[in-house]
Amino acid sequence: MIVNQKTLAQCLGLSLRQIQRLQTDGIIHRDKAENGYHLEECVRQYIDYKVNSETGRGDGFSKEKMQAEHEKVKMDISKLKLRRMRKEVLEASSVERYWSDAVIRIRNKVMALPSKIVMATIGDDAAHAIETATKLCEDALDDLADYDPELLDSDIDYDDEPDDEDEDESQG
Repeated sequence: MIVNQKTLAQCLGLSLRQIQRLQTDGIIHRDKAENGYHLEECVRQYIDYKVNSETGRGDGFSKEKMQAEHEKVKMDISKLKLRRMRKEVLEASSVERYWSDAVIRIRNKVMALPSKIVMATIGDDAAHAIETATKLCEDALDDLADYDPELLDSDIDYDDEPDDEDEDESQG
């Protein structure tokens, strides 16, 4: 059954402008050859559109869905900040910087060992020279045991991080 725009609008309980928008969006189709709308086909297309948009399967924009996703992201950020403050997680850049510095310090100490051993053991017997070399190696390796997790994130101020709560209040 071919109907005009006004009849289709009455059947679907919509305004003429809404029918035009649905046609523009490609949800319902007008048969140009017959100069009207196939009622059964348009009703089916409109029902499919409504079902898909209500169940989230359609391509339609859902403001509520976007807001829910935004709130979830904000909650995840808050949880991450709390975990960082509790030292449950650390910034990768802080860990990298700390261990880079530690490796450089250890390398410098190890590279200095030969000259220190020679200077400390000149004229000593072999047993004393081994004991001195072992002591100097242990001193160099003690730097690794001085691991202090507080040094990792000591430069992070959690209050300086941007919060978008003020922005949300002005929009709401």
